[in-house]
Amino acid sequence: MMRNLIVFVILWLMALPGIAGDLVIETDSNDPDMSAAIETAITYLPQFLDRYDRHKGEPADFGVKVEFPVDNAATTAEVIWVTYFDRLEDGSFVGRLSNEPNYMPGFHLGSNVRFAEDMIVDWYINENGKVFGYFTVRVLLPKLSPEKADSIMSTLHDNPVPDDFLSQ
Repeated sequence: MMRNLIVFVILWLMALPGIAGDLVIETDSNDPDMSAAIETAITYLPQFLDRYDRHKGEPADFGVKVEFPVDNAATTAEVIWVTYFDRLEDGSFVGRLSNEPNYMPGFHLGSNVRFAEDMIVDWYINENGKVFGYFTVRVLLPKLSPEKADSIMSTLHDNPVPDDFLSQ
């Protein structure tokens, strides 16, 4: 029986030094560390969205990782970063793909996409060159070369959860 795989596309923002191009890492959908990372990200999603709503247009960068269902023999979903997103009146979101998708025919880097809140599996806030969130990225660091992992780790806050999220 074929294992269900979720494809994680990791966005390395231009603001993150030393990273070029998109990296794709396939992960078993039953991976306990990835499941825990997603659960933690979802736990703090309300605080993230509240901060996003309060800081639109300010010098912090925000992004969400969205799980899009796909019809492909290799995987059931493509999980990909979306930036420049906005919440619509009906509660859904629109934004732009921040990576070139592998399993979403007709969609490309920069394509507009629509998604529901329950499709968000991770988020990030880039404040002054340091990144909060990236829960799924943090789990994948051991699968990277030491150089690439160190480069990414140098951009991350030690605690992925902003202090003010913990008091809410």
